[in-house]
Amino acid sequence: LPYLACTDILSDDADKGSTANDAPLISDLDNFTLDATNPYVSPVYRGYYRAIARANVAIESIPNVDMDAVLRDRLVGECKFLRAYSYFLLVQWFGDLPLITKTLQGDEYYSQTRQPKELVYDQIESDLLDAIATLPEKNAYPAADLGRATKGAARGMLAKLYMLKKDWAAAETQCMEI
Repeated sequence: LPYLACTDILSDDADKGSTANDAPLISDLDNFTLDATNPYVSPVYRGYYRAIARANVAIESIPNVDMDAVLRDRLVGECKFLRAYSYFLLVQWFGDLPLITKTLQGDEYYSQTRQPKELVYDQIESDLLDAIATLPEKNAYPAADLGRATKGAARGMLAKLYMLKKDWAAAETQCMEI
């Protein structure tokens, strides 16, 4: 429910509906009167940072595994795609964010500061360009792997990022590559 409240209900895709006294905290989202104490926001925020933390662990660890180099690079590319996806949503929802691109140690968790959204955009762009370089096209995956991150998905997200940055020429280039 928190994800639905923070995405569809907060957008114009859906309304809370029901009665005014039914789930008033969701009404706060629907009416744009929410604040940082709204309990539907925190799980979404924490969930995407959990995905970022897991991607960071994988990005650091996978290169140390003795395995086929193409598969290893693809797996790192998938993790960079997922980290970029998480930051892409977070930065649109929350603006400036802590930008974490490595596994944090115990004493680092509470010392992270918000970084300007432009730096977050730069990290998203870097991750997506790395992902594009290593991810296969959708039709290159066997049927059992359909649904994994693809070069086209990374290009599509990069095009959206360029549109947010109003870099229309770069967005067009990515769209034409798709």
